[in-house]
Amino acid sequence: VVLHERDAELATPVGKWDTEQALAAEFARTLALAWKGQHSTELCRVLCDDVRVETPLWSFTDADAYEEALAEASAFFTRGDTPSAPPTLVVFSQERLRDGAALVRWQLGVEWPSVWRARINVLGESELVFADGRVSRVSERWHQTPMQVFTQQVLPRMRDVFSLWNSPTAEHVPIRVDETRRGYELAVLP
Repeated sequence: VVLHERDAELATPVGKWDTEQALAAEFARTLALAWKGQHSTELCRVLCDDVRVETPLWSFTDADAYEEALAEASAFFTRGDTPSAPPTLVVFSQERLRDGAALVRWQLGVEWPSVWRARINVLGESELVFADGRVSRVSERWHQTPMQVFTQQVLPRMRDVFSLWNSPTAEHVPIRVDETRRGYELAVLP
């Protein structure tokens, strides 16, 4: 069997990747629970105590602070006079990037606590770095900037005014665009 340079670079003992893949899946599962407000320290068990977390909104060097911020965000999106659905994190995929690192692709859906109940969908990914059987670094990227999410999905539009007391509310579904040429977009659908 002849391996190309890239294949040799990605070759790793099956057991190690299986462990890292299981850890990435557990991170995704516990992150989804944390966004739902079920933050019973399960996420902290997957993360190193001194984990480095970088997101478009937050930066942490401590697992407890990260989980606390997620709990506060979950509470923000579920409180209010009208009942709203809890935030939902849907994991699309996870893949190995290199030895000791994986990428988890996801979409977070939340309902903004406003009269028009804007449904926000953030398409993103978390790059995980592993050390000693836990996640030591999380680098989160969104496919829209926080300002784009706010202006395109939170601020009311005419359809929001017309559907003010209707259900379900109108929502924007983000799609990852890989390339744009001559007015056409190459998009990846989940």
